[in-house]
Formats: sequence, C-alpha cells, structure tokens
Amino acid sequence: MISGETLRMLRNWKGLAQKQAARLLGISQPAYSKWEKKKKIEPFMQEKIKKAFRCTESDIERIKNLPPPQSQLSKNT
Repeated sequence: MISGETLRMLRNWKGLAQKQAARLLGISQPAYSKWEKKKKIEPFMQEKIKKAFRCTESDIERIKNLPPPQSQLSKNT
C-alpha cells in the first residue's frame, strides 16, 4: 500500500518537485498535493505511480523503512 506520506518520500527520493511529479502522472500540482495528504492511495493509482516514477514495490518498501528526515527528528525531541 502507498500512503500519501510514502508518495511524498518517494517523490523526494527521486528529487522531484510536486509540479514535476504531477506532470509525470498527468495531473495538476494541486491534485498531486491532495494525493500526498491521503491516508491510502487507490490501487489503480499505485500502479500508475510506480510506472511514472519508474520504481518497484521493493523500492517503495525500502522507502517506507527509511528513518524520518533529520528535520522531523529534531521537532520530536
């Protein structure tokens, strides 16, 4: 499953801005922003994301298991 948080992490891992990611997916940047806020992205869209971002399920699982960015760690302490 891909959540909005995972999608954001994937986009950052690929070094893309929201506008670039939206273009790859054929949607507007505001629509893409809404995706990053979802708890769960629909299965048919997950496939579109994997194809557009050229990643595998294994890539997504690795991203899910990454530690939070340093800026988030400092906010929690």
